[in-house]
Amino acid sequence: LVHAHNRAAGSTAFGVEDPSARIGRMLKKKGHAPAPLFRISPSHPERCQTGFLMSLTPHALREVAPGVTALDVFVSDCIESFQVIQRKPSPLANMFKEDSLPAILISGGNEDTWLFAMLYRPGFLRDILSVVFRRIYSAIMDSGSACSDRYRTPLQTFITRSVLAPALILLIASLRKRFNKSRRPFLLPQ
Repeated sequence: LVHAHNRAAGSTAFGVEDPSARIGRMLKKKGHAPAPLFRISPSHPERCQTGFLMSLTPHALREVAPGVTALDVFVSDCIESFQVIQRKPSPLANMFKEDSLPAILISGGNEDTWLFAMLYRPGFLRDILSVVFRRIYSAIMDSGSACSDRYRTPLQTFITRSVLAPALILLIASLRKRFNKSRRPFLLPQ
């Protein structure tokens, strides 16, 4: 655990060291939501600088299968991810510092940890990354609301209109067809 001596008793959030952010990426692919940790201890560069943070709520204790809680699934996925990484070490990545971009890319880790760590160093790269992150996260947060004053329930309105419009068209077509049949002139056989 990262900085375990600073954890408050009963805290449900914990950070785990994860060299090159490989386990965190694997957990994300399995459907979990770990937050990346970076620059964990910059005053001690020999330590692992990357990891992930998990915050567990009582929702983690729900049963996802009979006798199996979400926490059990998370723990088994963590162990499985660790074992996969242990079976497939990357000798080329070991030539670089574990939180460097080459090590992260070669080993298949989460490159976000390196990008976010670069925000601490002043310079051109920080300026570029600041703009990129602002654009990405502004788009994520400000891409509009699903609801407006005009449409309080947009999804329900869309589905209703999508179903009613074709139904109305079919009704009008069948009524028109029926009306046209009844208006045909009576022809005598010759």
